[in-house]
Amino acid sequence: MKKTLSLALLVGFLAVPALADPLEDATYITEQTEPEALFVGAMIAQRTLIKSSLENEFAKNDVIISDMDQFMDIFLEEFMAEFLQTMQTEVRALYLKEFTAQELSDMAAFYATSSGQRMIEKTPALMITLAQTGQVAGQQAGRNAGPRVARKLEAEGVTIDIEKGTMEKLLNLLR
Repeated sequence: MKKTLSLALLVGFLAVPALADPLEDATYITEQTEPEALFVGAMIAQRTLIKSSLENEFAKNDVIISDMDQFMDIFLEEFMAEFLQTMQTEVRALYLKEFTAQELSDMAAFYATSSGQRMIEKTPALMITLAQTGQVAGQQAGRNAGPRVARKLEAEGVTIDIEKGTMEKLLNLLR
């Protein structure tokens, strides 16, 4: 009887997965889910927006860049060097704060599987596609909201303190 009980306890103990150190799991998950390729994919998806924003800021300050594409290549290369390290550190800290040791262990185990690795492999391309989809959806939603905004502004008597002609132009743009 004693042997049977000992064997049952041993089998039960072995059936429970051992928990790794939560810091080790969080580090592994971060390395898997926040690789450089992911951030490069995000920067590629946002490059046009970042470039446009910088061009506008430079124009306001009378700064002329001879080759904006080359400038962007240099800027993003230098930006990414620091950004990646900072993001990985912050994401690891967030995982440690938001998830239990068991949850971190489970997530690390998933990312070690072929399905987890496939998800990691596909994530940068999915991010680019989703960012592009979001940009198109946002533009469409903005265009479609314009007429509704114009009607509500007029119906609710909201005015903008600008010349009357300019207010009419704004409402016409929204329509």
